[in-house]
Amino acid sequence: MNMYSATIRMNVSLPGDLVAVLRQTLPAKSISKFLADAAAEKMARVEQEQALRELLAGPIAFENVDDSVAYVREMRQQDEQREKRLGL
Repeated sequence: MNMYSATIRMNVSLPGDLVAVLRQTLPAKSISKFLADAAAEKMARVEQEQALRELLAGPIAFENVDDSVAYVREMRQQDEQREKRLGL
């Protein structure tokens, strides 16, 4: 999951018990990759949540639709009629 270009060394602080579990569980040379992958997954989740918040904060797309089920059903019927008319 290498979506970032350059590798930069940085110091981070982690709880001691977490470091102990990482060292017991992972090979020493794979801890950095594991943490980078975990951070990338978390950032993707944060970006998705932000996009969803922005979407929900926007205006309602179909303000004039009272019953969405009936609206979608009608659209599907129109599509079926169009397909029959076109011989599809």
